[in-house]
Amino acid sequence: WKHTPREPRTLGTGDVLREGENMPIPGLPYTDAELFPLTHGAVLGHGLLMVYPNWKHTPIVSLLIAGFYAMLYCILLTQVSKDQQPAGTNFNTLEGVIRLLSDRQNVFLAWLHFASFDLMVSRWIVADAWSQGIPHYLAALSISATWLLGPAGVICYLGLKSGYIAFFEKGPVKKAPGKRRGAS
Repeated sequence: WKHTPREPRTLGTGDVLREGENMPIPGLPYTDAELFPLTHGAVLGHGLLMVYPNWKHTPIVSLLIAGFYAMLYCILLTQVSKDQQPAGTNFNTLEGVIRLLSDRQNVFLAWLHFASFDLMVSRWIVADAWSQGIPHYLAALSISATWLLGPAGVICYLGLKSGYIAFFEKGPVKKAPGKRRGAS
């Protein structure tokens, strides 16, 4: 098997994404390029969850960041759903999804989706690890993987959690409602 580079393909309707063009955000005096740096707030949210999970403001700060992205996503989704989508877009075929993501608005929406959802999943990892008595350093490994690799981070956490419980817990896991296991 030998890899041969392919020529860049168009999607049949011309290139929808054009470098240097900015999508105006309906109802806001900003473009996608101007709003994109705000998505870097996910670094703060994930960083707090990894390094300062016990700081009293970490839960609310990470929730506000994820909530902001989710709110912006919903606002933009209502506008994008009214707009003409590239020809042949659908969720049923790989080609249809490629065509869907060839549109600048849809790429920005997808990125907001990733930023919000991955941060919410990281929040769940911290809360679940705490409730199960799993050391935070194991959760932190999974948070960084979730931040960078999404679902692979969740699989990492579930594997670490299962391994930790199997190795350190004897017998079935019993959790008292509202009380951390191992806390006095």
